[in-house]
Amino acid sequence: MKRSVLYEAPTRHQLAAARKWLARLGLSDAAETAAVCHFPPDCKEWRCWPRALVKQPRLLILDEPCQGLDPEHRDLILQTIEGLIRAGAATVIFVTHRLEEIPPSVKRVMRL
Repeated sequence: MKRSVLYEAPTRHQLAAARKWLARLGLSDAAETAAVCHFPPDCKEWRCWPRALVKQPRLLILDEPCQGLDPEHRDLILQTIEGLIRAGAATVIFVTHRLEEIPPSVKRVMRL
């Protein structure tokens, strides 16, 4: 009987992409650390970004992606999202209570 594997080993391409995103988000020091708990405390709120982006998703659903971030990390995440939208790399559903956080490239806004 074949064992079920929860996670497959990453390919070289996935590892390279992960390192690229870690560098872009200023997390290169964490590149060799597999455990999320080892990320710097100021990164805890946005440590999932490299993991999400490494698979090059066509759709990103972001619910309050800037909540709890300091201004520097908030700007970095917003620039990253803007870049993904401009490049056509992903369709983004961006949920926020703060209109100033909506990236400029967002074409449609629904207010509830």
